[in-house]
Formats: sequence, structure tokens, C-alpha cells
Amino acid sequence: MHRARPLLVKLALVSVALASISCGGAAAPARVTSPTTPAELRVFDHGVDLVDDPDILGGQWRESWGEELQARVGAADIIQVVRVNSAQATRIPDRGASYRLDIEPDGDALLGASTDIDLLSTEGDGGYVSVDRNQTRLLSTDFVLYIKWYSGEAGAIGAHWHLSPATPAVVRRTQYLIERRRTAPEDQSRTVVHEN
Repeated sequence: MHRARPLLVKLALVSVALASISCGGAAAPARVTSPTTPAELRVFDHGVDLVDDPDILGGQWRESWGEELQARVGAADIIQVVRVNSAQATRIPDRGASYRLDIEPDGDALLGASTDIDLLSTEGDGGYVSVDRNQTRLLSTDFVLYIKWYSGEAGAIGAHWHLSPATPAVVRRTQYLIERRRTAPEDQSRTVVHEN
């Protein structure tokens, strides 16, 4: 009985390794840089926002969007522009309905090593409804993908993620915050970027 458990763990790890090879193989291996906080789970929600131009937002909406973007960029392990090739609805036993998004990187990563993985959004994830309601739009837009790696069951590494439209305004703000992160990492408290 005790020998069966290590065998199952080894089989699970081999399965994870094979799955990661099938989802990109050539990319650098995922590495968890820090535990995910509850605040980070809110911004890496396994969902999508469709704000093409943050400047059209007003008041609290604009401020919230800027704060969420800063939190994402400040905690992300990978940021890259991607295209969603397909959104497949599935049902995972004991977890409910889900969507598996097949993505394709578009150029080099803006931060971290480029990756080609499938993204999973499951009922109960904060962003599930945004994926469910926008399946068609997901397939017609390039997105900025923000990934925060986490350690899951049996040590498997998973991705908490969020997608934002890869419009010039969103990419510019993301690049600005990446540069701030690189040059002044201690000053990640609060920066809201406004462009006129």
C-alpha cells in the first residue's frame, strides 16, 4: 500500500511533465517566485477584461483599473501578447463547467520567458463569467496575458492569469509599469498612469 502512493506521485509528475511539453515544450520551465496572496487572486482571476482604452473610464472605474493593472504587473511572472486560437467548453468532475483557452504567443514576452500553455477558467474562478460571456470576442482580439505561477497539488505548477486587450493604450501602460518595476522595484506602492 505504501509503495503504491510514491508510484502514483511519480506517475502524476510524469503526466504533468508530458502535459507541459505538449503545451509549449521549448519555453523555460515555470517557476513559482512567491506565494499567491488573496489580493493577487483578485487580479489574476482566470478571466478577461475588455477595456480597450482606459482613458474612456471615469472616476472610480478608471482608478480601479489602474490599481489592478499595477498589481498584475507588480506580481506577474510572465507578461506577453497572445492570440486565443480556441475556447473549448468542458466539464471537470467535482469542479463544474470550465473553458480551456488555447493561446499562441505573438512575439517575445514583455516580461519573463515566453510560454505557450492552455489557460483554464473554471466555475467559481473570479473571471469565469467574463470568459463565458465573451467567447466570440476572445477569438477576435489580441490580448496581453499576465501570468502568476503557483504550486498546486502534488507540487504541480499552475497558472493564475488574466487577459486584457492588447491595444496600444494597454500595452503602453503595461510597458511603463514593467519599466518602473525593473528600475524602482521598491516603489511599487501605487502609480496610476493617465495619458491625455
